[in-house]
Amino acid sequence: MKKKINKMKKVSALLIIGMFFIFGCQQKSTNSNEFIIGSWNYIYNSSRQDYSLTLELVNDTLKGSHCFVANNGNKIDCAEESDFTITCKKRNDNFTGKFNSTYTNNNYNITLEFINDTLVLSLDNYSDLFFSKELKFIKAKN
Repeated sequence: MKKKINKMKKVSALLIIGMFFIFGCQQKSTNSNEFIIGSWNYIYNSSRQDYSLTLELVNDTLKGSHCFVANNGNKIDCAEESDFTITCKKRNDNFTGKFNSTYTNNNYNITLEFINDTLVLSLDNYSDLFFSKELKFIKAKN
């Protein structure tokens, strides 16, 4: 009788673990738009530099603002609070669109791609900017 009870406990535990795994994976894939929305921080933020993004979905367009501070605050590229400096449309698994730098007052072509919970922002033409062509962000903790 004890063997039968132990076997039932093991089967129950495996079923519970399996259900958490299945429903956890499904929730993330069905709510991918909700995952995009919110604040993002540059992976390599430090006391010398601090880069952040805030993104939201407006209809079918990804819009957002940025604030990039480097060289201990000597170089600043930040959007006004109510301004959208990022505007993208979904294309396949990525978002492509425009980034408006307040530092250079120019528009740049960008791609936003999600890789393993990391948001990768890639700029096509960036030679006059103080940050690199590719920036990696992680979701900010609320």
